[in-house]
Amino acid sequence: MTTKLKTIDPKSCDLIRGALEKKLAELSDDMGIVGLVGRMTYAPGSHVSCKVTFSLVSEDGVVSTPERKAYEDYAAQKWTDLKPEWLDKTFRSHGKTHTIIGFRPRARKSPVITSADNGKKYIFPVEDVVGAMQ
Repeated sequence: MTTKLKTIDPKSCDLIRGALEKKLAELSDDMGIVGLVGRMTYAPGSHVSCKVTFSLVSEDGVVSTPERKAYEDYAAQKWTDLKPEWLDKTFRSHGKTHTIIGFRPRARKSPVITSADNGKKYIFPVEDVVGAMQ
């Protein structure tokens, strides 16, 4: 069912996001990549802009996100306490099991990104992750 939009508002942005994600899923199946719709901004009654990121999927099904690449690059440095082999490894914190999935290079305090067993993403300081992994 196609909905013809009459105005641009938060509700229509949600409709557009859903339609985009559906089309990106089709594209992902055809080309072997993953497309993610990021932040959307709009001018009421005028237009919508959004960021779309495409990532390759490796042979073993791992999506190569910018955050994942940033972790690999940062952990490879000799002066850091993070280890490259910790990517995709788990640790327990605050009663949840967290899997390390990436790194935010511009985040000063909590740059490590994890995915918890409840499906949510969390951020941690490097020191906390190092302590939990040792």
